Amino acid sequence: MSKADSSESFTFSASVIWIRDGVLIDRMPLNALAFAYCYQAILLKQIHTNPHHTGLRTIPSISTLTNFALAKSGISCADKAGAFGDSAMDDDTANQVASLYNQLCAVAGSQCQYFPGAIELLKDLQQAGVQNFISSALEQEVLDHWLTSEQGLALAPHLAEVLGKREAFAKGKEHFAHVAKLTRRQTPQPILYVADARQEILQAKSCQTSFNLFIVGFAHCLKKEKFARADELILTSIKGHRHLIESPLGVYLNKEAGQADQQGALLDLNVLEIPADNGLADAGADLLVEGAGSEIFNLLRQKLQACS
Repeated sequence: MSKADSSESFTFSASVIWIRDGVLIDRMPLNALAFAYCYQAILLKQIHTNPHHTGLRTIPSISTLTNFALAKSGISCADKAGAFGDSAMDDDTANQVASLYNQLCAVAGSQCQYFPGAIELLKDLQQAGVQNFISSALEQEVLDHWLTSEQGLALAPHLAEVLGKREAFAKGKEHFAHVAKLTRRQTPQPILYVADARQEILQAKSCQTSFNLFIVGFAHCLKKEKFARADELILTSIKGHRHLIESPLGVYLNKEAGQADQQGALLDLNVLEIPADNGLADAGADLLVEGAGSEIFNLLRQKLQACS
């Protein structure tokens, strides 16, 4: 979509809500692995520092925790930690895991890249009069800080607003209502919602009529090699930053996890359970875009133009 024809070639919607991680930025493997490492590190810390944790116990492996995170993709890190439900963990565990996750992802996530064509598509949509929003389960202050980073600044000029978790304002219904209120017109056009997780599609489907949503399933082909690269990035990030070395990730994880877990702390690619792409269509996506990371935004562009 060029400047010359962008306003004529996209008339389908007045606004698009994007998921940042996994749709705009290629970092789904990183997020799942970061949850796994942070959860395991906090559990090890509690076992080693809390008097009531006595005796030997089984530590969930990085692979087990990564599979769980992939299955629960679309919800916040704190909610994932609570849902995993290790009964021996402290009451504040979910918050501790989320805090550590934010620290790790601030470093490792900055090394991830936008999908090719992502920034260009948002720019062209903006020029066509479409408002772009990001919806995320992350705390608003985390997203606000990200917007000032090099990565965030590359996209910021093409965004109407970045929506995170605030008081009584969370990803899902509240975000949809907010965008609907801001972009309502006399002749209502659908709000496009582009998401890559089954849970996100199901959540949108439950209130699709209320907010006139058109749900796009973003199914980029996840390869196990991406998880291997993300694993290396996480370990490099921990070793290369003092605040992470001094965190439970550095103090407990690398030193203790191999002894605590017979499966070891290292990621086992052979047991990864990558969600099937057809799960997005089964969850109720109105449009499914499938493809490799290098081509999926071109495919998305073509399909959205065809709808106009």
